[in-house]
Amino acid sequence: MGTLTIMLSVVPCLSAQKQPDLTNFELNAALMESTFKIEGKDASGQPPLGTAFVMGRQYTHPPADQPNQAGFVLITAAHVFEGM
Repeated sequence: MGTLTIMLSVVPCLSAQKQPDLTNFELNAALMESTFKIEGKDASGQPPLGTAFVMGRQYTHPPADQPNQAGFVLITAAHVFEGM
């Protein structure tokens, strides 16, 4: 079985109480700033590469005191992990 290395930079999380200013928000810029290189090794030792990005996904049943709580989800193409 191959190994997988994921290098992510740490970004500050926004609390549910402090809402961001979305007047100048650009989705394409936000996705570019949250895109990461992922790499691992396949069965022959070759290093397949890919990209992924992180998004927040709101919980379907969040705690009552934190209704806007979300978890982080790593999104990439299936073939990126199939080779690893």
